[in-house]
Amino acid sequence: MEIEKLESILADLLTEKFGGVFETVAQVGLSWRHVHLNNGTCYLSFHTSLMEAASKKEVKDKVSRWIERDSDLIKEGAWLSYDEHGEPLLKGKSSTFK
Repeated sequence: MEIEKLESILADLLTEKFGGVFETVAQVGLSWRHVHLNNGTCYLSFHTSLMEAASKKEVKDKVSRWIERDSDLIKEGAWLSYDEHGEPLLKGKSSTFK
């Protein structure tokens, strides 16, 4: 799967789940191995190993499970990054949204 396709799938899923429009942002901070998205109030980052998924459904199912599990962490001002296993790497509030 191409990186642009993964970015589109993630942006659509996050917009559907949380509202607002999630967009891909410059990959600053963690590394080139993450897709970074925000909707102006929440910042989420996902490992590019998701590109290995066989289908859009597989990506959506995995990410949906992760964000449901971590729903208490994903609030206004949240900053959360997932590793290749779907485990949160960084948690906290982003000063960007103050």
